[in-house]
Amino acid sequence: MRKRRLCADQEDADQSLVKRQSLSTKPTSAFVLNPNFKAAHQLHNWCIQNEEVIRTLPSPLETHVRNITTPSPKVDKIISINSIPSSPDAKMYWVKATMSITSLDQSFWYMSCNNCYKSINAKYQTVFNCFHCKKKEVIAEPRVKFQVELKDNSGSIMATIFQDHAEKFFSISSTDLMKHTTQDGKVSNDALPKLNVPEYHIIQLKPRQYRFHWTSNASTCHHISEQ
Repeated sequence: MRKRRLCADQEDADQSLVKRQSLSTKPTSAFVLNPNFKAAHQLHNWCIQNEEVIRTLPSPLETHVRNITTPSPKVDKIISINSIPSSPDAKMYWVKATMSITSLDQSFWYMSCNNCYKSINAKYQTVFNCFHCKKKEVIAEPRVKFQVELKDNSGSIMATIFQDHAEKFFSISSTDLMKHTTQDGKVSNDALPKLNVPEYHIIQLKPRQYRFHWTSNASTCHHISEQ
């Protein structure tokens, strides 16, 4: 009886642990595709048997990531732009800066899978099977992505801004951008009602990772909050 109780307690503990687990990677991390051991085979078979049920589950990007609120940093965590290392590590940096679109000669949107948001080569509202996330019958939708200049009293830096932040702070619509883009890729000014955000905002920057290094010269606006 004691042995069974211990097993039950262990099972409950394992389930509790699984619910609280998270994964993170480093530049040196490696992934093994289709590993050849029993647990992997069992999981693979379970996924095949429950494929229809899995398809009905909401996208983690839509239900989990979007609901995560990034707390505002402490004052001592906010640094000036010129204090960002020229060769930073993988950590985030907080700055307090204004935002502006300084170049109209750039791409302001891309066509994406509406499930994983990865770039794809398909026409608007085409239904297809995504080779990125492997989900079937997804829809091609435009998403906003462009470069902005972040500026404070110490200097400036270029960073990439994406859909939600672009729509909120620049009043930009992905479908409007798509409709007002010419065949040579130029976006009409009608789709860009706001080129500057003069108010200071607290911005979390994530240096972009290339194959062998990190660079602060190509950062992503990971989170933007009101002052």
